[in-house]
Amino acid sequence: FGILGLVERRRWRWIIPPFVVGALWLVGATLLAGHLNPTGSYKFIALYSWLGSTQSEIIRHALLEPWRVLRQLLNINNIFLAAGLLVPLIGLPLLRAKYLLLGALVALQLFLTQVSATIVLQTHYPALLLPFIFIAAAAALSELTQKQAVASRLKSFIISQKQICSIILVVAILYSFVTFSPAIAVVQRLFQQGENQGVVAAEREAVATVSPSDSVVASFSFLPAL
Repeated sequence: FGILGLVERRRWRWIIPPFVVGALWLVGATLLAGHLNPTGSYKFIALYSWLGSTQSEIIRHALLEPWRVLRQLLNINNIFLAAGLLVPLIGLPLLRAKYLLLGALVALQLFLTQVSATIVLQTHYPALLLPFIFIAAAAALSELTQKQAVASRLKSFIISQKQICSIILVVAILYSFVTFSPAIAVVQRLFQQGENQGVVAAEREAVATVSPSDSVVASFSFLPAL
């Protein structure tokens, strides 16, 4: 919110307090997570091990070697991740990109990991970005439906081709629902229940052998039970 306040040239009360509260929350949440975690550090610190093994090393290397951060941000995996987040709304949020700044730190956290874009998109981690993506998309639609003249050629084209753009938007939403949501996998699992009974029984038997104090390395299918 502080960054958005700067972009919109708001008064200081819209800039300083959000920055201060956000910084305090970040530090406090990180310290609390480290205190509650048996390892004594942030649970997902390993995802940023390419910058260092500790939080201080990661921050130091990010500040002193910014080219490494830039190279990571611009790699092909992150391009696919950004596309996957924007394709369902055919890029409409980019027309009001300033609202995407509200989720900049969340996006940075995701883009700086070296986790596959496919895994990120198929899990719950982008959920914190969705409100800002939809806010930006709603602001873009609001601007496109206003009657005053639009300066941008792209916006003018969208307005002049509303029907085609609407069809493309619907197709993009349906395509994203089929490819990114678990709907297809759920339907397949419903029809394959009989075939998977042996696998399910084996998984339950394996879970039953795990005690609460055991350390376990397992695939995603075991997560609900562990």
